[in-house]
Amino acid sequence: MIHTTMWTYPWDVIDEGVDRVIGFLKEEVGLDAISLSTVYHTYDQLRTHIPGKKLFSGYEDAIYFQPQSELYQGTKIKPHVHPMARDQNPVRIIAEACRARGLELISWTVPLHNHYMARQHPDCALLGVFGDRYPGCLCPANPEVREYVRGLSLDLATNCGVQMIEYESLHYMGFGMFRNHAKVGVDLGAVGSLLMSLCFCDGCVQRAADRGMDVGELKRQVEKWLLDIFEEGPPERSVEEFVADEPLVNEYIKMRADVVTSLAAEVKEAVKMPVSFLYMGNYHNNGIDRKPTEKIVDWVNVLCYSGSPEEASQRAQETLAGMDDPSMLICGLNGHNPIDSAEQMRDIITAIYETGARRFSYYNYGMISRRNLRWIAEAIAAVRALDAGAEE
Repeated sequence: MIHTTMWTYPWDVIDEGVDRVIGFLKEEVGLDAISLSTVYHTYDQLRTHIPGKKLFSGYEDAIYFQPQSELYQGTKIKPHVHPMARDQNPVRIIAEACRARGLELISWTVPLHNHYMARQHPDCALLGVFGDRYPGCLCPANPEVREYVRGLSLDLATNCGVQMIEYESLHYMGFGMFRNHAKVGVDLGAVGSLLMSLCFCDGCVQRAADRGMDVGELKRQVEKWLLDIFEEGPPERSVEEFVADEPLVNEYIKMRADVVTSLAAEVKEAVKMPVSFLYMGNYHNNGIDRKPTEKIVDWVNVLCYSGSPEEASQRAQETLAGMDDPSMLICGLNGHNPIDSAEQMRDIITAIYETGARRFSYYNYGMISRRNLRWIAEAIAAVRALDAGAEE
């Protein structure tokens, strides 16, 4: 059975009118759910179908609901509430409207990509091999961070009226997740990017030491490799070859994957509701080990953003080929450029449907033109008709 959702910002729903937007997405676009950003990073957004001013900026990472403070007593990290949620509870308001319309509400949750928290608690941020704290990157191995994510997850599950929690950035952030215009004048290559992404904070070092690793030797090697790359450029070896040839790096990456997988297991156990894991990153740089993750969560989401039906379909096929349970897959689709016709929108979702995928999520309500929203509605109707015919 087809299931469709759309990533949506609470500020867009509130500013346009909750009942109007929810009714439109349910009745006219034909969605089964919306994926509402409840915890989000900084942004600058062009809103084409908002009356009046068109630019909207979030200057600090924040939550968009009113938290239950008792759930964060075990950590020094406390939720940073966006100003729009101080006098009202946007997520609860939208949840009530969704329930009235029969629309499922999914919490689109971005817990670890957080500049505000990394600035307030630098000891909880990733620590690079040269001693740099990385902005916007909380470390999933840090005990304070893990407790914060657990409290945040419980808050969403018990107090916000959501039916599922979708996690984006529940893993290590790779090098380059900057807030400002990045100034990088050397070619790091894939190996250099991996080495710059390794975290050596106390949490990671302790977990590695518990596995019997010589972290001091690993740090010396990583520093040397990077200094060579800064001067001579990246090595010819692929990441896979490099990791296979370097036992210390290989073991450290395995440790990071265990950190991410165990955090997913902890939040799943805490919330006791369906959980989705968004695949944005990879095993080496981000610690995402897909097989064990898929044994824990209920759904996984892979981004099939493309203007080409063939390319979008290929991304879905590649993901499905490695899954024990293909029904877990959600395919993320872009609803704006480079899509320039209703036929193209329809052909993309149809091509992915033909791979066996049955769950689709479009990006993003506030950023899509009214014209493209109509195209999405037509594409959803077309694939529903196709699915109904297949079931007869």
